[in-house]
Amino acid sequence: MSDLFEQFTWACFEPRLQVSGLHSPEPMPIAPALRAGFGTRHPQVLETVLARPGGFDGRRAVLKHWTRHPGELRLRTGERSYTEGLVMARLIRERNVPPPSAVAAADWSWGTTLASLVLLPGQRILVGRRAEQLQSAPGRWAAVFTEVLEPPDVSPLGMQAVLARLVAEELAPLQHLGQHHFVGLLRLALNWEWVLVAVLDLRAVPGSRLNQALAALAPDAETVAWDSLPLGEAGDAENVGVVGMRLARDVHARLRAP
Repeated sequence: MSDLFEQFTWACFEPRLQVSGLHSPEPMPIAPALRAGFGTRHPQVLETVLARPGGFDGRRAVLKHWTRHPGELRLRTGERSYTEGLVMARLIRERNVPPPSAVAAADWSWGTTLASLVLLPGQRILVGRRAEQLQSAPGRWAAVFTEVLEPPDVSPLGMQAVLARLVAEELAPLQHLGQHHFVGLLRLALNWEWVLVAVLDLRAVPGSRLNQALAALAPDAETVAWDSLPLGEAGDAENVGVVGMRLARDVHARLRAP
């Protein structure tokens, strides 16, 4: 089964990373190799999305460039609409061509996402079952909780606000528990999406308090059930088909390394 997080390449990783950015509202260019397909498909996709109840074509912050210093990652982003990014991602995935470089290429960059992993005691991870109506991995169990990066999320003063927004919208009972912080930036192999990775580390939260918070997690429009799984090894029966489990194991191993 397809898992966007099955194959990825780290641009950088640090156990604690401060992330800041500078956003420009100027539209991003489209790679010449994608322009013909984009021109044909985008009007159709836009019409389909806007025809749905509540459909909208919101703004996305798209990575143009990044620089890394010890303990710090700085981003520069531009803009694409949601449907522009959706069409570009599909074209990139269908054509299966190698990326032009290991760094951000503005005309191929289509979206940036925050993906958070929730680490639990006993080498376990929180997982949620995605609703059937979602476009990405409908009905699948997932170890990653994601948020599209929007222009207001990108700040030169630091980007902790987007971490708080993700928890408030998707993991509300876990607010104010543990430590939520960035650990790195990666690019997915399947569609070249750039992903900021964070962990909500609950491993040191007292058991009674943690159990109470986890019991308060309730189904909503995006997540219809909750559970925890052992990180285990590749191929473990419990982990088969869980979106982002390979990423979770990789991050956990890196955090434990000296």
